[in-house]
Amino acid sequence: MALTGFDSGPSGFDEVIHYRHRFEEFQAMDNGRNALTNDLLGRLEALVSELQYVKSVTVANLEADLVDQKAGRRRWQSEVESLQRRLADMDDGRFVSVLIDADADIYYFSHDYVSRGLEGGQDAADKLMETIKEYLNTLTHQIQNLRNIQVLRLNMINPQCEHVLLACGHDGGYASFLSPYASRMSKKLTLISAGPGSLHPKMAALGFPSTELLKPLFTPSESPRVAEWAAKEKQPLAVQQDVPKVLPPPEQQLTSPKQPSTPPVKQGADTTQAKSWATKIQQSATPIQKEIVLDSSSKATSTKAYPYNPLKTDPKNHGMKFVANAGRLIPAFDDKGRRMRDKKLIIDRREDYELINEVKSRLICQWHYLRSDCTNHKCTRNHNSYPRPLSSREYDALWFLARLGKCNDMQKFGQCDDEYCIYGHDFDV
Repeated sequence: MALTGFDSGPSGFDEVIHYRHRFEEFQAMDNGRNALTNDLLGRLEALVSELQYVKSVTVANLEADLVDQKAGRRRWQSEVESLQRRLADMDDGRFVSVLIDADADIYYFSHDYVSRGLEGGQDAADKLMETIKEYLNTLTHQIQNLRNIQVLRLNMINPQCEHVLLACGHDGGYASFLSPYASRMSKKLTLISAGPGSLHPKMAALGFPSTELLKPLFTPSESPRVAEWAAKEKQPLAVQQDVPKVLPPPEQQLTSPKQPSTPPVKQGADTTQAKSWATKIQQSATPIQKEIVLDSSSKATSTKAYPYNPLKTDPKNHGMKFVANAGRLIPAFDDKGRRMRDKKLIIDRREDYELINEVKSRLICQWHYLRSDCTNHKCTRNHNSYPRPLSSREYDALWFLARLGKCNDMQKFGQCDDEYCIYGHDFDV
């Protein structure tokens, strides 16, 4: 029996092939989609892994920073607490510094205190404390020279030191040291004045405030410098610049219109110290116009331009002739014939340092120019390179250098009997 209606011709086979091709196309598309999906998943995994690494590193750094910040905070908190404790301690230990120059010839305690010895000194100290009792604590030091000025420097920069009262206004040598504080610390320092003329012009020019609160403790000074400075204080600044550096006559040096003259001191056994001090000042007074140095303690007064010298030849130097101004060497003696303090020089070791250095650089023989002809054949110093006699200022500059060495007799026996000894006996040069 023959089948009818079934087409087994070529057209049916082609259709199958057509579907297979279409299937293969769809299968290829699925494979491409799967491959894309796999690539995307791989990339995502890599990014996630990288993100986890960055996150772990960042977290580790932040944790380390947090630890450091905590430690720093604790450290600074500890520093703050320490500083707060120090500030509290500083508030409890504030003080006022009072510094008085120990070698002053202006801040000289009044005769009422000096004449009573130890008891007078105790009363003066009590009066000093009473005068400044409004301050909490007082630190008192004596400044002997600029080598010990570090005490003042420390108090100026010490935040615990509320104020500094300084009694060295007579000495212009301190001006160069105090000038840096004149602008930025001018309110922290007050100069103690003993009355008109007691402040050196260089010190007064710094502009520090001054006070006379301790004036009752001191006696009016007989130094010729006081009258000169007091006269300058009365003059306008423009006039002061043209005033020549010449001292007024002696009778005008001890009295000024603003300051009454010193009342006479009663003579007696209790006036020895004050009298000796006044005598020492008078001995050092020298008219600048002639540069004459007179020795008022000698047995006679010289009428020449050189100090009085009773001897012409040096008995301790083979009878050699004294230099013309060797009488300057003769010291003052007490009633028992003992040497008193060395004479006060007419030069200042700080203000005249250039002159001292100039004299030092000449390398001249101290004995030859201060006393008499040098007979030491081994002496290597210059003896004829500079004319004799020296001027009074040059003489005292060389004497200052000689007195830096202490007298051998003074070291061995505690006393020197040589009236013309050129060396130091008390180092008050």
